Amino acid sequence: METMNSPENQKRAEDFERKIAEHDAAQAVEKAYIAKKYNPREACKRSSEIRTVHDETLGEVRFGVLSISEFTDLKLNEIKDENARIRKVVHAMLRKADPELKLADVEAIPFDEFTILDGILGEALPGFLRLAKQALKTGSQPTQTPKSSG
Repeated sequence: METMNSPENQKRAEDFERKIAEHDAAQAVEKAYIAKKYNPREACKRSSEIRTVHDETLGEVRFGVLSISEFTDLKLNEIKDENARIRKVVHAMLRKADPELKLADVEAIPFDEFTILDGILGEALPGFLRLAKQALKTGSQPTQTPKSSG
């Protein structure tokens, strides 16, 4: 029994535990790297999901992410008024969770509540709304220039 607790065995056990920890850390890094890879099929699934955000003022807010085709169908470049464009995007996102919702319903929302709603959607989808705002500023549909990987 004493040989099991010998300094040599203690050192081997510590080395073995260190190697296990290093291996686990390396696997965690690899998993994190794999998780960061963009998967277009997974992204496509997101455009059919309904998201729910709880706000202390508005309560439960349900909305959907717009696909590229849904965003293009909004034809924001044909709308001159920036606020009307924002209302149209917000309406389209809310309508995915409530298909009966009309643009007139969104336009009837009190301004203070609409401001909160716009903020919620902006926080939930910062990348999307950044591109939407780009389209609003330029009057054209959003595009991104591909970056060379060299």
